[in-house]
Amino acid sequence: MRKIYKIDCKIDYQKAYYSALKKVFSVTLFPRILINQNFINFEENFKKYAYFECFEAKNSQIFAKNVHNSYFDIGLFFFRKQQNLYLKLYDGTGHIASNFVTNIFDKIFAMGDNEFIKEKLQIQNDYKSLDISKLLKQKI
Repeated sequence: MRKIYKIDCKIDYQKAYYSALKKVFSVTLFPRILINQNFINFEENFKKYAYFECFEAKNSQIFAKNVHNSYFDIGLFFFRKQQNLYLKLYDGTGHIASNFVTNIFDKIFAMGDNEFIKEKLQIQNDYKSLDISKLLKQKI
């Protein structure tokens, strides 16, 4: 099933990124996430948890192919439609994300602000408990 998420405010960006971090959390591998747009202060906030790369593709098919060919765990494709910003998800195979992935995003996007802050802290604590220097990193 193809799900698209509407991004309305700054907290929705955070929900998208923390959902992605929750999905790719691993105790053995350093996660890799592909996005198609650079956002202010994005790298400062998230680079310590996962490797994020920006590939500015206007076409979602080219973006999806890059997710797969470059071995990313997940791809976050942001696009505009009629003055609104939306998010489409791709899994590591380059296909539209399955229900397993979208269920994580659905849960976090459905949270209120206070609930999300608690979930965000939990995700941050999960990552802080890892020794990142011991995680396997894919050569880039």
